[in-house]
Amino acid sequence: MKRTYVYGFALSCLLALFGVVPVAHAQVRLVAQNDALTDTTITPPDPTVLATNVSPEILAFDVPSSPSSEYILFTSTSIWEVDTTADAPVRALFVLNFKITSPALPAGISLAFGVLMTNFRHSNNGSGESFEGGTADDTEVVTRKFLADFLVLENSTLTADTAAQIADALFQQGFHVSASARLRSRNISSATVSNPNVAVFAQSGSADK
Repeated sequence: MKRTYVYGFALSCLLALFGVVPVAHAQVRLVAQNDALTDTTITPPDPTVLATNVSPEILAFDVPSSPSSEYILFTSTSIWEVDTTADAPVRALFVLNFKITSPALPAGISLAFGVLMTNFRHSNNGSGESFEGGTADDTEVVTRKFLADFLVLENSTLTADTAAQIADALFQQGFHVSASARLRSRNISSATVSNPNVAVFAQSGSADK
């Protein structure tokens, strides 16, 4: 069952690729994938206070080097549910966080990004306790330039040239990805992410291993 689910997810990602990458370049191969078949729940210790809470690591995987690839396709899907208290106002920003580590990243330089699962607020909570839920899907085409620009945005000490060198090194050396959930909320009793699945594709037709 698990293998069927993984391959089914990979196929859906491949089909989605044709909507975000020019057809001439839409030849990809799966290079990394992982999923978590358990629920991860964040329970704020004091729901009445606006605060940020982060879960332990949910899943992790290694992305191998892809020096000949012009881009990496990063895809994710997850099921989420947020339960409110009877109080108002209600605020929920629920994100799947990804932290990237690699020997290609110099000391003191960080690289992390988030995939939004839900973001809502209610000034009036109506009849009281309730829940909201859904499925979050995300597809990102990551080029060296995209990585370099993002590195400069997140690390103000980097120059554009240095960021470009680091971005290329990430493609050359590969990297490790660690995922967790982050909830910024008020009057939320719990937030759960279920069955998160992440797949990474590289451009095919190269000599990369």
